[in-house]
Amino acid sequence: MIKESVLDVLMYLFDQNSETEQSLSSDQAALSAELEKAGFAKDEVERAFHWLEGLVDTSQRPKHFEPSMTTRAFAAKELSVIGSEHLSYILYLEHIGILNVELRELVIDRIMALGIDEIDLSHVKWVALMVLNNHYEDGFETEWFEEMILTDPKTEVQH
Repeated sequence: MIKESVLDVLMYLFDQNSETEQSLSSDQAALSAELEKAGFAKDEVERAFHWLEGLVDTSQRPKHFEPSMTTRAFAAKELSVIGSEHLSYILYLEHIGILNVELRELVIDRIMALGIDEIDLSHVKWVALMVLNNHYEDGFETEWFEEMILTDPKTEVQH
């Protein structure tokens, strides 16, 4: 469960920053101290910051995905970690226009970067929300994304 606590750190950061409208790009040392004071271990905090760096580092990603009628084939590891039901949920978010191809791939990448052997739907939703929040940080309102992602009546997520 130690790796799951990286997601706990990320969810804490997201909650705190959305309440205070503080940017996650704030002073990392100050945020690290705040997280440790909140009870998170230093190594968990460092892994969470590394995860966030991967979220914003676009240098290793294609600049633009062309719309395509092709079907995405998932790697065995992706199927094992995320599971077909949760991958279906990600594809559903793409189908209804919340995610585009690029954001879908980023959500999958960030889920895999958590290093968790098996993930549940609440984790998928949180990662999707963090990806969307980062993607639309230029003042675009993500509240309706948040409402839609976190309050699916079939899978109510409590945070």
